[in-house]
Amino acid sequence: TDYEKEIAIHDALVNHVKYYEYEDINQIPPIKHTAYAALVEGEAVCDGYANALKLLLDKVGIENIVVGGMAGNVAHAWNIVKIGNEYYNVDATSNKVEEDYKTYVMHKYFNVTDESIKNSHSLDSTFTYPECTSTEYDYYLSNGFYVYYEDNLEDKLSQIIKKQQTTNTLEVKLDDRYYVQTIIDMLYDLNFNNWRSSGKTKITYSRTDNVYVFPK
Repeated sequence: TDYEKEIAIHDALVNHVKYYEYEDINQIPPIKHTAYAALVEGEAVCDGYANALKLLLDKVGIENIVVGGMAGNVAHAWNIVKIGNEYYNVDATSNKVEEDYKTYVMHKYFNVTDESIKNSHSLDSTFTYPECTSTEYDYYLSNGFYVYYEDNLEDKLSQIIKKQQTTNTLEVKLDDRYYVQTIIDMLYDLNFNNWRSSGKTKITYSRTDNVYVFPK
């Protein structure tokens, strides 16, 4: 499906490309803004990621555009992608997690609505872009990786662990009312990643808002 193609391309790209670190935004080499830098050199800034994602999605016939705006106080670029009959925001640059010298893919900004992304991103108001309002292909909702406060926590986490058994992380999105320690305690009880049986005293994780990535 187009969704399966999209996620395969996104994950491969995020794994492949290292973000080009700079001290002065005006001194970034022009090539670092290109798909070539991302795909061939393996290092680019945000519009290099976005241009590479556009190129690859174009190749498999998925409609998408590169959009510009701000992330925090920094100029930023990402994509709007059409899956089915709806549009979604995808920010590949912001979906990389680096923890203990390892790189992981997350999906905090994969097929999200304008309402969701506006907490951290703002579009350039001089242009008109397609509205992104659907949650049908939101990564966490469509895959059942969102933990609602009303869920049976043990059952829900067990289901998510099983669904993600072939991945190198456990990735969940939590209802805002959850405390992360509650999740950690339940993962301990479930012996996630052999945590309890190996006698570990802590579990590491990376957090972006209410999305948590637990390395395996």
